Amino acid sequence: MKNVFGPIMVGLFKNSRFTYARGIIIPSASVSVGVPRISEELQCAEILDREYEVKIAELGTFRIFAVCTVDRVIIDGQEISLRTAIHIGTSTTRRRIEYELIVGRDLIDYWGLIVDELTGRIRSLMSKPVVTRY
Repeated sequence: MKNVFGPIMVGLFKNSRFTYARGIIIPSASVSVGVPRISEELQCAEILDREYEVKIAELGTFRIFAVCTVDRVIIDGQEISLRTAIHIGTSTTRRRIEYELIVGRDLIDYWGLIVDELTGRIRSLMSKPVVTRY
């Protein structure tokens, strides 16, 4: 897959709850999509009045049925403290998708993500380093 970066590990926080997701960055995807497990573990699903489908060229079609708003995320050792809406959906293709979070153009722009193609490291213009306490 060209211009696709991953896998990445993403930590997601909602109030006192935490979960992680194996993610991939796909700049050609117009929206970001997470699997239902994310909204179940964070207890943050807001069911939509009407489902709709999103096509991501590299992975197929996804049926979006909910939105999950998270308080902050951690990507590559950086904390992004922005309330973020993530579309929750399931793949309509029969093949197995090995990622739990597809980071599309909406979150790339909102989080100010920059991918260093030489090192594969991800940076955010909106982040601060994660503080480790021992």
